Amino acid sequence: MHAYRKFLQQIYQATKFVLRKIGDDFIPQREACKIGRESLLEPWILHKFTIAARDINFALTNKSTYKYWYDHLCNVFIASLLFLVVIVLISAGKLESHPPGRDMSSSSPSSTRGCFDSDPPIHAFSSLPPNF
Repeated sequence: MHAYRKFLQQIYQATKFVLRKIGDDFIPQREACKIGRESLLEPWILHKFTIAARDINFALTNKSTYKYWYDHLCNVFIASLLFLVVIVLISAGKLESHPPGRDMSSSSPSSTRGCFDSDPPIHAFSSLPPNF
């Protein structure tokens, strides 16, 4: 926590310094271009900024891509769709609600019930139709 506070303090101090130096009448140029009076520090910091921006964009893209693919698409969307498709197939009589050859009457009710008490037992994932 202390490291984050220190980092944010550095951002605040740097912003305050720059805003004090450029003044209230500063108007940024439309396009970035060299003016010929740059010291060695300006090209260096722009180079470092370019590298940092590239790395940050790469990291954000990878994390966002991973979160979207793993958490949202696979774990929620596809799993929910599969569950809904199985329920529709069971309701239409195209899929058995329990594995073939298993007597569901001998199982305990709590282990064979669906999500709600009125739902039929759902053990259909192992007997999906071949064209599914």
